Amino acid sequence: MQSAGSFRLTRLFYFSTINHAHQNNRSKRHVFAALLACLSIVACGPSTSLSITEVLAYDFCEALEKPVSWVGLDDLSTIRGTALVAGELAPPEQPTVYLALYNGQHPTPGFTFELTEANVDEDVLTLALQWHKPKENKLVAKAISTPCLILGLSPAGQIGQVEVRLDGVPFGNLSVPRLTQ
Repeated sequence: MQSAGSFRLTRLFYFSTINHAHQNNRSKRHVFAALLACLSIVACGPSTSLSITEVLAYDFCEALEKPVSWVGLDDLSTIRGTALVAGELAPPEQPTVYLALYNGQHPTPGFTFELTEANVDEDVLTLALQWHKPKENKLVAKAISTPCLILGLSPAGQIGQVEVRLDGVPFGNLSVPRLTQ
């Protein structure tokens, strides 16, 4: 994954090159060549991007007990309460782990998680989430809800630890399981 520092370095190099060219009346060709050189330095490094995918955000999750836990692809139909697809699901192309976030039972539907920020430092992924309640004076059904959010993290081998913060407060911390794939 390209670090924020290398992105800032690239952006600073680009802007300083543009400013230098304007001050010295350099041609656009020189600016373009400098930009290509800068991009080739950054782009030729190893690709280490981490993908975070929202797999399930649902009001009536079953079978979850802990606020933060790992689940398998086969667990999704149990958590949702119904099968989403008939037959077996094909495994993802890259090793993927599934992080389940659960915040207990609530008196009505409409409570949700929102992923607001994700940062990787070394091999630690820090996720910042916000907890949303139904708006006041909004008509909602009276039914006990058990909202959850399931995130797919891929490729899983890029991280060793996940730290989750909910509304700025530590919510959970897990080591990433080793996958064989």
